Amino acid sequence: LMLRFVWLHELYHCLNGHTGLLNAQRPGMVLNEMPDSAAISLIEIETKDDAQQFERLRHAMEYDADRSALWMLVRMQQIDLELVSGILDWPKPLRLKVAIFAAAMMTFVFDQAARRHARRTAATHPAAQYRLVDLVRTLASNLTKPDGEVQQAFSAVLAEMTALQLCSPEFISASRLVDDLHSERLQRELDEVDDALTEA
Repeated sequence: LMLRFVWLHELYHCLNGHTGLLNAQRPGMVLNEMPDSAAISLIEIETKDDAQQFERLRHAMEYDADRSALWMLVRMQQIDLELVSGILDWPKPLRLKVAIFAAAMMTFVFDQAARRHARRTAATHPAAQYRLVDLVRTLASNLTKPDGEVQQAFSAVLAEMTALQLCSPEFISASRLVDDLHSERLQRELDEVDDALTEA
């Protein structure tokens, strides 16, 4: 499920038009999870205003790909479209929990990999904690139904995150995530992502 989230994220960069838009604006640049030196050097030599506008667009595309990937990952479980028989045999509440947890885990893995990259930059990807909050917003706005299944699955994910952090203190903090979800400043910043996507 973690690999599926990554595959869907990259697929939606294509399906949502990101690759075409990026190629039209910056021929030769690529979308990848680890910032590459060619992209960094191009951004560094641009004017400050242009670089900031381009960074805003790149971040918006990453949020958009995350949202689409999570939507499909969870919808596959909601409508019993799971293709792996071993996973399909699990009860739906477990499948929903694990799907959401897989997406959350990948934001952590992406962030940890970027921390080890020789030339980490914020120019191409938003911070992992912001991406995670945006995923929760996607759950709330696009995947929640009156039956409460998604809400229960998300509560179970928070419990798993808390348990995992006891074993690995570097893991995502569930309490910090909940605090961030109540941050008006962070929510306003994520609202602006939609403005950038509309412009794109």
